[in-house]
Amino acid sequence: MVAPSIKNDLGKLLVDQAMTTLDNWALRELTHLRNTADFPICVALTNKSWAVGKYTMHQLGSHQWSVVQDSRTVHVFYSKQAAVFYSVFNQCNRFKSADDLLESDQAVAKHNDEVEFYTLRLAKQTKKTDEFTQQLRWIRYLDAKAKLKTAKEELDKKLNYAKYNKIWASGLKL
Repeated sequence: MVAPSIKNDLGKLLVDQAMTTLDNWALRELTHLRNTADFPICVALTNKSWAVGKYTMHQLGSHQWSVVQDSRTVHVFYSKQAAVFYSVFNQCNRFKSADDLLESDQAVAKHNDEVEFYTLRLAKQTKKTDEFTQQLRWIRYLDAKAKLKTAKEELDKKLNYAKYNKIWASGLKL
């Protein structure tokens, strides 16, 4: 007669082995689909990473998404949507659309950094700071904020266009 604790241990071991086999199979299938599909598939890997076709996206911060291909960082994006569409367009050989999104996203990131910088400079200025310097910082802050608004609007236009872009009509074989 086999002791109940041995049966429980054996059962747990068999379940663990089955789950490991299932996980390995799912990973192999996902890798196969990602590398052989004509059109990119989007799959959430974890809460902070996604697989978009042959690319992998990782969240670095609240507004930073790293696009990685073959363990090599391709670009870091400010917008998650821009990162996804960039990956999709690159895989579908729509390089001009991908580059337009990248440039708009980089402009938003640059102007956002400027706004943050001038916000900190304005907050840290002391009473000893002369009036000319205070006005100059304030003007630069307002200028950076206006440029950020314009850059965000431009990025939003390109993202809206990207949503309706017919990637399946790009001449890829199905």
